[in-house]
Amino acid sequence: MKSSELIQIFLPFSVCLIMFGIGLSLDFSNFKKVFEKPKAFAIGLVLQNILLPLLATLIALSGLPDSNTLALGLIVLGLCPGGSTSNIFTYIFKGDVALSICLTCISSLLSPLTIPFLFNFLSKNIFNSGQNYALDITKTSLILVGFTIIPVIIGIFVKKGSPHFSKSLEKVMSKISILFLTIIILGIFKQNSDNIFSFIKASGPSILTLNFAAILISYLISKSMKMGNDQTLTIGLEVGIQNGALALFITNSILQSWEMSIIPGSYGILMYLSGTAYGLFIRKGEK
Repeated sequence: MKSSELIQIFLPFSVCLIMFGIGLSLDFSNFKKVFEKPKAFAIGLVLQNILLPLLATLIALSGLPDSNTLALGLIVLGLCPGGSTSNIFTYIFKGDVALSICLTCISSLLSPLTIPFLFNFLSKNIFNSGQNYALDITKTSLILVGFTIIPVIIGIFVKKGSPHFSKSLEKVMSKISILFLTIIILGIFKQNSDNIFSFIKASGPSILTLNFAAILISYLISKSMKMGNDQTLTIGLEVGIQNGALALFITNSILQSWEMSIIPGSYGILMYLSGTAYGLFIRKGEK
């Protein structure tokens, strides 16, 4: 089977798995706990849905991405919510897991509306791409609902029907999701193996700038708002680690641009480095 065929099979499936896993991890007691002290949630939601797209747009306009297509790939990445990876990193570094899950869930529920509207606005009005890269709002929203919201709902019902089974399944799902995302990224780079180094060179600076700027600003704002270390860590990870599989699904399957897919593809590798560095920075700082 060709790598392109593997991508077309694994990519939608991996998005569904990730969102299903979020549904399995969702406990409505999490929302109660978070909303008893909503300050951290409000900060995280604003940073995730306003700061991050704004940062992505500014970096895309800065000239760091050396083509309009790569710039638009960065925009897609900036519009995507956090994914299960941010929840995993939060758990590993002993952050506020309930806060992380709530932020991921709410941002994911908003994404079928925010992504197509904001992408089309920026693509047409800021980057002058015309109809070359435009999302059909109704079609895209329905696709994203099908691949994001419905799996979350199914996950919630599975957890409600069989809590013990869902707890075991949740751990397996996170590992499978990471495996599938790795296969997709390797498949994209294999497809374009002749240009892999030039792609990373072209996309790396803009991805790293977005990633570290998002984490740094989140850290500074959280500290200025007197958030504890657990909440500061969680907000930084949630804003800094995006749902790379969803970004790949939009660029590769919906927009059908292999060049645009290089951004989330490269990001899928680099986000592990930044997430680990940030987690160690917060926890080492405590000692």
